[in-house]
Amino acid sequence: MIVLIGVALFAALSFTVSSSMQDDGTVKMTARELKIAAADVISFAQKVERAVNKLRRHNISETDISFEFVNMPGYTNANCSDGNCKVFNIVGGSISWLKPQENINDGSLWLINANNTILGQGCDDPNDLCTDLALFLPNLTFDMCVALNYEQGIDLNVPPDDADNNFDITSKFTGDYTYNASISDTGGILNGVNAGCIEGSSNTYHFYYVLIAR
Repeated sequence: MIVLIGVALFAALSFTVSSSMQDDGTVKMTARELKIAAADVISFAQKVERAVNKLRRHNISETDISFEFVNMPGYTNANCSDGNCKVFNIVGGSISWLKPQENINDGSLWLINANNTILGQGCDDPNDLCTDLALFLPNLTFDMCVALNYEQGIDLNVPPDDADNNFDITSKFTGDYTYNASISDTGGILNGVNAGCIEGSSNTYHFYYVLIAR
């Protein structure tokens, strides 16, 4: 009986400790864990950028680049007919897909599209509606967003907020560069920065990394 009571108390204690580590359904990470996770996110983004640049050096058009992969449905590009124009292919970009680490966001996967004009990257003329190819990691925790900005040299306690809370993090790149929205923070802090984490609507936080500035 004493052993059973002890087991029950230990289970209750474990549940209490686990619950105390939760914040809106996510595990609270230490500063060191956040720094390591942020470095991993940026490292993967840089690998994707290098892979894209490799394809372009091999005369693959920016409209022919494909991010099609078994773990990334919806990226089939009709302009790409073999592995040479695929980022996640040994004969193309030669990099492996990476699932985002647990607890840094709500479980959303990486997203890549060319439907946003990102202020300070390439063309800013609103009449031209030029869009940038960008990699996104949506729905991050507040702490992760701050950590990512810090790794990019943006030392702020609060993520910059988007000017109109209207940017596209749902479309998937299939070769089309079509303007849907703009990304620019109200204070101009991210202007000209090729990567950063920005606050969207309803206290949501999203990381972007420009792969091709147009």
